[in-house]
Amino acid sequence: MKGEKVMAKPEIRNVVFDMGRTLIDWNPEKIAQAAGVPDEDTEMFVRETFGGCEWTAGDRGILSDDEIVAAACRRLPERLHENVRMAVTGWWNLWSPKIPGMEELVRELKKNGYRIYLLSNASSHVHEFFDRLPASDCFDGKYISADWKLMKPSHEIYETFCAHFGLVPKESLFIDDAPWNIEGAMITGMQGIVFYGDAKRLRREMREKGVAVAEDV
Repeated sequence: MKGEKVMAKPEIRNVVFDMGRTLIDWNPEKIAQAAGVPDEDTEMFVRETFGGCEWTAGDRGILSDDEIVAAACRRLPERLHENVRMAVTGWWNLWSPKIPGMEELVRELKKNGYRIYLLSNASSHVHEFFDRLPASDCFDGKYISADWKLMKPSHEIYETFCAHFGLVPKESLFIDDAPWNIEGAMITGMQGIVFYGDAKRLRREMREKGVAVAEDV
């Protein structure tokens, strides 16, 4: 209506990325295959190794690798036990390719003055392979669920993340492949974009929010 003030969009100063299926391709089936699991066992192996509550408990930091391996082995035939250990303790060595276009995007954001962060539901192993992530040298900080015993999409993890790094939520844009994680961030006051594996689409959506990135590279 005439006379009403138009509220300006909050300026985005910080861009926060999820890891799996956002920066690198988290694909349990590919991990199983790389660990030597026969094709006919892949579905069962993935379900019992990565689909159980123990894997999530590892991301929360309340179960060790040995406990995750032991739980999966109790449900799987003995011939797959060594495959389980390989997959649980070193999946990033088996399968962790970068998502196309994301390294270029991160580097461009950093060059344009944005602060870059990682916020991931993952085990503390991330610290071991962090330098493999796209443009890892551009990140100003990383916040891993297992270190804090908090998980997305609970509002506590977003609140403590922002508090830890001294970020203003409304000035922070979160990129994640899971809509419920984006919803959790937005409830906490952050801005968010669901990532569908397409860096070009992400660039367009970031530009719509006023982020200074090229439309394409």
